[in-house]
Amino acid sequence: MNHKRVVITGMGSISPLGLSTAEFWDGCLLGKQRATQIPDKWLEYAEYSSRYWIPLPKIDFTQLGISRIDNMRLDPVSKLSQRAAAEAIADTGLETLPLDRRQSMFKLVGVDAARAGVIMGTGIGGLHTTLESHSVHLLNSYRSELEQVLDKEELDDQVRDALLRLYNRMDCPQRYNPFTVSMIMNNSVSANIGIRYGCKGTNKAISVACASGTAALGHAFNSIRNGCHDLIISGGAEYKYDETGAVFRGYDIAGTLAHGFSSPEEANRPFDRRRNGFMFSEGAVAVLVLEELQHALARGANIVSEIAAYAETCDAQSIMQPDPEGIQIERMIRDALRQADLVENELDYINAHGTGTLANDEMEVGVVQRIFGEGPVVNSTKSLVGHTIGASGALEAQVAALSIRDQKVHGNLNLKDPISSIRLPGKQESCRVGTVLSHSFAFGGHNCALVFKEFTGS
Repeated sequence: MNHKRVVITGMGSISPLGLSTAEFWDGCLLGKQRATQIPDKWLEYAEYSSRYWIPLPKIDFTQLGISRIDNMRLDPVSKLSQRAAAEAIADTGLETLPLDRRQSMFKLVGVDAARAGVIMGTGIGGLHTTLESHSVHLLNSYRSELEQVLDKEELDDQVRDALLRLYNRMDCPQRYNPFTVSMIMNNSVSANIGIRYGCKGTNKAISVACASGTAALGHAFNSIRNGCHDLIISGGAEYKYDETGAVFRGYDIAGTLAHGFSSPEEANRPFDRRRNGFMFSEGAVAVLVLEELQHALARGANIVSEIAAYAETCDAQSIMQPDPEGIQIERMIRDALRQADLVENELDYINAHGTGTLANDEMEVGVVQRIFGEGPVVNSTKSLVGHTIGASGALEAQVAALSIRDQKVHGNLNLKDPISSIRLPGKQESCRVGTVLSHSFAFGGHNCALVFKEFTGS
């Protein structure tokens, strides 16, 4: 088969480091982080081993261009995705022709809608709406009953205080959202982007936990490479906030989160000997526009970098623990290098999975050393933004492409005592970045890898 070449022509993101890709990348290079204590309100509902998280910046969806209708009918993960997609489309230089301003629907000028698609990754999808709708369904009738009891003048003061505390903890909207079903579906993340831009080719959501964003980009790459599409909007999205900290509690009980440090700023430390878990992130979205090379050149697009290969494997051994030997991960990486026509010493940089958990980091550096020795530079973007689950691989793909563009790599935060002699910079470095491997590993044993190359025009 005569495979097509695939390039990146646009990017958009919302992350803990900012509300645009430029802010995200600047924050990465400067080594910024926003780790802090979890909300006090969460402590009313449970005790936690970890007390740290990384929130998103304060977001006003109206100011981000989300319409009143979409504000009502979209889960936050879809709203964030809409905004990041809009930035990515604008970054491509493509003109958008309004078709229905009220419904926020547009046509991509110069793009065959039948050969334009959307593939997004999300690990959890509309989780916020799921929990919120359940709270409304469960609690509103009890709230009404409590209000009637609290109105009684003869109520004992001690009883009244206890009932008021209970009432105030029943925090939920006043009405059940009629759009709940369409808001909680994982495919809403991709479907709403496709509807907004009239993309009539493939449209799907891929859910493989922490590897979802990488897998989505990989499947988009393959679809263009095989000649099925000219352009695909792709990436990853996740939003994990809830009012009571129930989602955070799930990861905490599983023992996966960083804990026991004197301050949240020092807790997130992939590849450091003091690491003991990953940093819970409120969420993020990263969207990339992938195009067939000739399609991009014909319209004079600005090409950020080229995607040269995608590979995936599965450990098929545990739902939560990686294979300590990383056998299937090694097989995947070697497959990706072969597809990209690279030998080991030609790889300049690895954007690692780098969660900061004991088992994952140990396994990962072992695989990297077996394949590459101490050759390429290695860093973990999660050391800056925490673990954004389904969005993480897409954010890391953006970092890979931007590192090629600017010939810079960001540092590994809090790296004081590295667990390995591989090249793990502690701060930003300027270096040769012509080839990049970005890989993700996930609960379920899912492994995905992308190879990026500097676009030379040849």
